[in-house]
Amino acid sequence: MRVVKEHDERKNEILDTAEVLFAQKGYDKTSIQAILDQVKIAKGTFYYYFKSKEEVMDAILLRYNEKLLQRAWAVANQENIPAEIKLLQTISALHLNEEEGKEILMEIHKPENVKMHQKIMVMLLKEVTPIIGKVIRDGIKEGLFQTEYPEETAEMLLVYIQTVLDDDMVPMTEEEKGRRMQAFICNAGKMLGVSEGCFEELAGRLMGAE
Repeated sequence: MRVVKEHDERKNEILDTAEVLFAQKGYDKTSIQAILDQVKIAKGTFYYYFKSKEEVMDAILLRYNEKLLQRAWAVANQENIPAEIKLLQTISALHLNEEEGKEILMEIHKPENVKMHQKIMVMLLKEVTPIIGKVIRDGIKEGLFQTEYPEETAEMLLVYIQTVLDDDMVPMTEEEKGRRMQAFICNAGKMLGVSEGCFEELAGRLMGAE
């Protein structure tokens, strides 16, 4: 008997299955037919939801981005938290935990999938800049930050985090990564008009220190 499922349920089933296959076999080695066989649907059903395999991957990335953005906005909208701590917590909220999405993100970071990696970075930069910008504006109101360019400063911070501090974009030793992180914290403080010490906790968290 043919199983009829609700639109969102079927769509998410396709995405969940494709995500597993992409992680196991790799994006390039996973065919649309493999997805069809696993979900047990006809080709016409697949194309009702997605025009191509690339569109499936885009939808998977969008799901992860939405999770990250929800977390980040939840932190940024909190009240009665000092802006420098809120900035730390917002940046931390933008990272998936060790298990969540680990396999698919490893696939995205492979050299042959650089286009997808760039795509997710652009998506995050566009959506995350207003969140970080809000936190910076909150800090200005509190008298903790001093800058005439909150959104532009947010963009600069995010670009650095997503490129220079990304191990997959710029290979580096632990010593080099530590030095770059210290430089980031130092210059972030200057950009926001605060002392370097204000971001010591941020530096420790981002470097994995307890």
